[in-house]
Amino acid sequence: MMPQKLCLICLIGFVLISGCAVKPPLPTQEKPPTALEEQAARMWQAQNYARSLRLYQELLQTQDLDQETQRTAWRRVSRSALELGRFERAVQSLRQWAQVDPKTRENWTWHELYTQALGETEGAQKAREHLHTVAVAPNTVWSVRRPAAERLTTAYWQQGSFARFAAVQSAVHQAASTPEQRKLIESSLLETVQDAPEAQWQNLLDQIGPLGPKRYPHNILQWVWTRRQLAEERIGWAAAWHRLEAVVRGETLALTPVFRETLDALRQEYGTPEQEIGLLVPLSGSYARFGRDIVRGASAAQWQISRHGGKITVHVINTAAENWQHQLNRLPENIQLIGGPLRQSSWKAITQLAPTKRAFFTFLSSLPASTEGRQAWRFFASTADQSRALVKAASALGIDKIAILYPQETFGRRMAASFWEQSRQHNATITGLAHYLPDAPTRWSGTVGDFLRVPDKETSSETTGEGNQTARPEPDFGAVFLPDTLSKAQLMVPNFFYHDEDRLLFLGPRLWSQALARGADLEQRYFRLALTPGAWSPGMQRTGLDALRQELEMSGLPGPNFWSGLGYDFVRFAARFDDPAPGFTADELNSRLHAFSGFSWALAPIQWDREGHARQDLFVFQPVSGGLRPANLDALGRRLERTKKAHAARRQARNDSNSTQPKEQTVSSSEQ
Repeated sequence: MMPQKLCLICLIGFVLISGCAVKPPLPTQEKPPTALEEQAARMWQAQNYARSLRLYQELLQTQDLDQETQRTAWRRVSRSALELGRFERAVQSLRQWAQVDPKTRENWTWHELYTQALGETEGAQKAREHLHTVAVAPNTVWSVRRPAAERLTTAYWQQGSFARFAAVQSAVHQAASTPEQRKLIESSLLETVQDAPEAQWQNLLDQIGPLGPKRYPHNILQWVWTRRQLAEERIGWAAAWHRLEAVVRGETLALTPVFRETLDALRQEYGTPEQEIGLLVPLSGSYARFGRDIVRGASAAQWQISRHGGKITVHVINTAAENWQHQLNRLPENIQLIGGPLRQSSWKAITQLAPTKRAFFTFLSSLPASTEGRQAWRFFASTADQSRALVKAASALGIDKIAILYPQETFGRRMAASFWEQSRQHNATITGLAHYLPDAPTRWSGTVGDFLRVPDKETSSETTGEGNQTARPEPDFGAVFLPDTLSKAQLMVPNFFYHDEDRLLFLGPRLWSQALARGADLEQRYFRLALTPGAWSPGMQRTGLDALRQELEMSGLPGPNFWSGLGYDFVRFAARFDDPAPGFTADELNSRLHAFSGFSWALAPIQWDREGHARQDLFVFQPVSGGLRPANLDALGRRLERTKKAHAARRQARNDSNSTQPKEQTVSSSEQ
């Protein structure tokens, strides 16, 4: 009996356990397609788009369709509508498709169809705008971004919209997350531009700005354009090597290893790139320190070029020596590019000897109109460059009415004329103009009083310097240009404060920044609202300046300054620009100068127009105790507003004080 009872208990327990166990789910059966769905599919496969469209639209009216069926139906409605030319319907269907399945937008097919439909309904511009949004949006998946970018850049290339072409290339390259993706983009660009016609290339270069080795797609374009010019013998091997090597050294491309191999092969074919140039600077006499600094910067450029595999020989001629013109004439004919001279007298000596047959890039602020761009070229800022920088800075501060107070001598008159012209060109108005005797500082207070239209009795006050301020009309200008040395400006500016005028922006020539860079003392309270231009800004981070600083430091030489930056920039410019061939024409040289780009300047950048006239975009500084500071125009504007408010409050308080005092009684002669 016991065994039977035990078996019975076990059987009951097994049954109970089996009943509590989780049973595996039964396999779901797919819902069989309806007759309507089957009929619509047959029409789609038979490419009967009219019936396919109608049947799928009817199917979409059915209740309780699963997502996959809806997705298929909307896709085929969209395609059928496109095939039938019913583009409005196609746009609506594509949008419905994306609503049913948002992940559809991660599929290039959807965007391709939508772009086509949008182009037919709203025009090609709308279609391109959609592609542009997709190509540059940060959350676009790569499988969509790449074909969208290719379609868009092809459209821009074909219509000649090269600035947009470059912008999209840059955005997509930046969005690529792997070297393989970047390599695909770069290879596609190479294929597009490699065999472009000359006219298309010229239009491209005009639209996208300077080529250069650091920024995509400009570095790829520089590589292709340089190789093309080299193959057609439009530039020499030395200049081509410098440009190509800069692209390889940029290390920003997935194709850099390929380019490096190509450059090595070119070097084996053409040999070591070598150049020779001349440099005319004073190495003795009163200007010797400038000349020595120029040579120091030139040497730093030579070391840099040599370290990267090139060679450039600089023939330095001391223009303070007695026989320097003879040394210049004895330079070999292949040396066609000369830097300098530094002084007008030296340039006059060159032109008096014989017609110049070489390309002189002078370190002069001006050249005769008949000479610049024909016999010589400037590698130095002009008076117009100084004036333009100041006028534009004043305009950025909202000041478009300016006065000029200049010394009655040659430099002052020249700078005043230049400033007037730049004001006219940049929509500023000169509302005050006066001069002063530079050697009579005791008379300057009166000059400033007249300049500010101070009443006579106030001008003659020697006690308080205040007088009846309310009687003086407000100046009709917000800034004053003072083209004089800093030492004389420090005597002139306090006269404005003496006459209670502290609201003006004082603009000074490059002479101010040069003096402050040398450590000139400054009574800063008078120059809190002042600006001065300059080509040299050691406080800024720039590739060319950083490289110069590093070269001098490695050689154990003193740190850089404006003059060493000038020598450094010129030698590297000469290496990149390439020697003009003997017998060159001015027009040929001007064309090459106008196209010169992609250069990392240590000084403010220089560019040349089609006539060979140079323009240097100078930096603007605020004078501070102990030197210079790059101008922060926003902060300066706020300081200017605070000064105006304080001035107004001070004058109001003075007026209130005067009005509360008892008036003097006037006694008539009859009462006396």
